[in-house]
Amino acid sequence: AGEGAEIFTPAADFYYPAVLRGMENSASSKMVWPEPGALQLLKDAEPVEGADNRWRVSLSIEGKNVRSSSDVVLVIDKSGSMDGSKMTNTREAARAFVDQLLLNDGLNRVAVVSFDKNPQVVAEFTGYTGKEDLKSRIDGLNASGATNMQGGIRQAQILLESSSADNRVIVILGDGKPTRSYKVAGVSGITLAHGLLMEPQISYDNPAITAVDYTNLVGDSSNFELWGWYRYWIPCPIHLTGHVTKFPADNGVAAIYEAGLAEAAGTDIYSIAVQAGSDGEYVLKAIQNHGYYELNSTDLSALADVFSEIAGKIAFAARQGVVIDPMGDMFDLVETDITVSQGSFTIDPANQINWEVGNIAEGITATLSYAVQIKDEADADTNYPVNLTTSLNYIDANGDPAVRYFPIPEVSIGGGSILVKGYLANESGQPINESGTVAESPDRAVRLYDSSYSADPLAYNKTYAVTQQGGLASGYQYVNYVWGLDTGTQETVNVLLQSTAPTQTVWFG
Repeated sequence: AGEGAEIFTPAADFYYPAVLRGMENSASSKMVWPEPGALQLLKDAEPVEGADNRWRVSLSIEGKNVRSSSDVVLVIDKSGSMDGSKMTNTREAARAFVDQLLLNDGLNRVAVVSFDKNPQVVAEFTGYTGKEDLKSRIDGLNASGATNMQGGIRQAQILLESSSADNRVIVILGDGKPTRSYKVAGVSGITLAHGLLMEPQISYDNPAITAVDYTNLVGDSSNFELWGWYRYWIPCPIHLTGHVTKFPADNGVAAIYEAGLAEAAGTDIYSIAVQAGSDGEYVLKAIQNHGYYELNSTDLSALADVFSEIAGKIAFAARQGVVIDPMGDMFDLVETDITVSQGSFTIDPANQINWEVGNIAEGITATLSYAVQIKDEADADTNYPVNLTTSLNYIDANGDPAVRYFPIPEVSIGGGSILVKGYLANESGQPINESGTVAESPDRAVRLYDSSYSADPLAYNKTYAVTQQGGLASGYQYVNYVWGLDTGTQETVNVLLQSTAPTQTVWFG
């Protein structure tokens, strides 16, 4: 909607929050199971039924995600060009954002800024308990006036300056065709060679905005383009009024500049084009640094990706994971019998599996399973490690490169083995991590020692008396044992070893 052709119209003041409001960083720096960001790596080997001297090796990786907090400002175009179905679709999308983002975990907050000729703060940062009021305010938005996208972005960034959330986000919804912007007060790349009144010589070399006068608006409220008087005036020592330049050519330049300032401050910007034309698409694509989406109806399925990305900002326990798993010297890999639950694998060099795991997400255990055959020259009275050092290289939840190592199972063709392991427990015998948090099982607790009942293979169908390992550090005492499904407090555990389960583990806590 047009508002006349005033030159340098006074602009409304921006709103600055009176009190800094923030959220405590929810990411845990502790990476011990089961804390956020931790990994659990397991590996074992079991004989393959019906196959001589062959074992099934199984690797598993579990992770605990780190949920991070987000402060999101919805910036809504409510100018006259948004009237009708555009405004209806925009309100629907904004309401959906509120529903998707504001969960009762308290990690996310949403603020709403609208803009016509000037920006307005519809609602400051609001949490889960205020979501219905927030949606009501969105429903109250009506389209009228000019389009000052630059002002909407600047007001949103002012709100985000008070945020200490892990993620600071702006989501812009509109048709993307600004008809107003703020007066450009400084540029680079424009030079005045001489200042003759009628024919000044001005050169241009990739001009860019360096300063803005936020107290004055330019533009005629109807057109995307800026005509002469609204553009930058280069100072002249002869003519005090200076000379008008060809820059910026349109109101979109200032909006893109403002978005660049927000991005430089660490803000993620998403743009959603609501039935935008070519000029609007150009601006909305240029201002975003995390995603451009189109919305041309009340069907919000096109926004599913942006909903999930912002609403569930998750730092996986591991990203870009790669497992290097070389076979032990006494084993050959059965290359036709390899399965992975996710990702892909190669065999290079021979007898080594390279598993591209990808992300490790909480609730989804990544597994690798394969068969190995022991070589004919193996000694029946020797336990052999099934693998050499097996590593997981990955990017951790803090974004840092990391490496973890899998346990290496040992097997023998002449008998079985009993592993004796110590874990940290509380007074009740429950396994705990370094922080004292109860873990699901002993293998997920702090490991105090790893040993074997015997260095030699053990005969099957025989019961062995397994005793707690001595030499505990000062201040520790045994309170519990775990073997299979059995638990107790005895100092000695009787273990029946059978060929169907050749490796048994007794945990002492």
